[in-house]
Amino acid sequence: MTSLYLNISSDKVHLSYKDEELFLERNSIEETLGKVLIQWYRTFHFTQVCILNGPWGFTNLRVGSLCVNLLNTLVGETLDFFSVSKIDLYQYIYAQGKCPKYGCIYIGQKRNVWLWDFEKREKVWQYTFEQLEPMMNEWTLVQPLFLDMVYDTMYYPAFLSSWTTMLLDTQSWKWWMKDYVDANHPHPTKHITANYMIAPNIWN
Repeated sequence: MTSLYLNISSDKVHLSYKDEELFLERNSIEETLGKVLIQWYRTFHFTQVCILNGPWGFTNLRVGSLCVNLLNTLVGETLDFFSVSKIDLYQYIYAQGKCPKYGCIYIGQKRNVWLWDFEKREKVWQYTFEQLEPMMNEWTLVQPLFLDMVYDTMYYPAFLSSWTTMLLDTQSWKWWMKDYVDANHPHPTKHITANYMIAPNIWN
């Protein structure tokens, strides 16, 4: 079966089915995503959705999870969902020897950048963007490190543009998602919950 791939864990929601690609802006996501999902279902008749589900900005996670759940309700719950978090996916990539042991993961708020140990599967520390620059300059002298940052860089401090390595780019996240699902055989679900990783104030 061919799956729809849906990334709700970046600045732009990314839909991909075979050779079809679409990026939806966050500012209008509440108006566009539901309509697009229905259109794509009618066109492609997919039966599975592989979802990169958090962490990241709250709006895309909230709207993305609501829309795919509503779609499955409308089609009689005939869709199977495979929901994978970025941290689980990075830990899988680390196990394949393709990812540094440590990475900085953005958790949807300016003061929530987590330093994550993918070997121990735990948060090491929590930073603001302002604290990140001296930490990264010191840390990378002794240990490889990456920052999980995606397509829209306008919201980030200037120092990141010359330093950042993005591992889950617009193409590789789909390849790794397929590899993860094929290798781990996760149990499909009929509904997903937005994986914020913290308790967000989603109305502000």
